[in-house]
Amino acid sequence: MGKGRLAYNYGYTLMELIIAAAIISIISAVAIPNYTRYIADAREKMCIINRQTIIYEYHLYCISEPEISLSDYISIHYAGAADHLCPFEGTYTASGSGETAELTCSVHHDAITESSVESMYTEILEPM
Repeated sequence: MGKGRLAYNYGYTLMELIIAAAIISIISAVAIPNYTRYIADAREKMCIINRQTIIYEYHLYCISEPEISLSDYISIHYAGAADHLCPFEGTYTASGSGETAELTCSVHHDAITESSVESMYTEILEPM
């Protein structure tokens, strides 16, 4: 046998590697922004649900203790944890008491009230 090509050629060519890298880059360019947006939306919804749950619990607690304010309720039942309930590390500010109680996040700036909690539970409990 003379000198020539090897009988077996193992491995990938440079062109195949470049094409594979290009495909991975395109998929990454589409997937990563969508994934980060999905995570941000999930965290924002989690913040809203946390605040709605606190308001709902507060209104149930007001049945037995009608004179307590929302800020007192949070300091009693969420001692030290109220600063860490927002996934974006925002803090919750309570104002009002009874039916006028509002809970606002320092990051999302929207207030959760009793009416928003009632509408949430109405939507959940509605028959499909």
